[in-house]
Amino acid sequence: MRLGRLVALGCLMQTVAWGVTDREIRVRIEDYARIPPKVRTEALDVAESILRTVGAEVLWLECPPSASERMDPSCAARPEAADIFMRLMPERMAAKLRFQTDCLGFAIVPERSFGRVAAVFWDKARRAAVKWGARRATVLGHAIAHEIGHLLIAERGHAGRGLMKARWSQSEMRHATKTPMKFDSREKERIQRSLQARLGVR
Repeated sequence: MRLGRLVALGCLMQTVAWGVTDREIRVRIEDYARIPPKVRTEALDVAESILRTVGAEVLWLECPPSASERMDPSCAARPEAADIFMRLMPERMAAKLRFQTDCLGFAIVPERSFGRVAAVFWDKARRAAVKWGARRATVLGHAIAHEIGHLLIAERGHAGRGLMKARWSQSEMRHATKTPMKFDSREKERIQRSLQARLGVR
């Protein structure tokens, strides 16, 4: 997992991203659920490994909801096309949104602009992991990659199989612990076109 690196230059703090590419997206992680750091780090590693298979490089930015907590200075910057907001929500926030009980998250996919906002419900992902006998980081990481996938594919619908299915089975998630799920060839093509459009790559 690659995070923005803080570098002190006198009184100026800036974020330096090493190895920046023209396929990089910046994902601002807003952890309202206070997920155990080890689980969250492992989940982001899972999501990153999945996204990398379609040519998307990810820079994760730690953007705590509370202004009193230390955060990456880039969190205060005006969002650009490459920026995505990933909100990790606890039960109380998920309940207010009134999604289906087995829904692990959502993505807001506008019709005429790039999607920027997605969320994953931590408590639902945690319970799903127990139900399926899978690791919490595996379920959370796949859910994060799935919702970011919606934003990059720019499509609300779901696939018939694989990562972008509406519902995963117990056997799929147990297998994913060893071999993460992937985007299919059509989804990969759409994501690569989306990255080109977002980042102005020819």
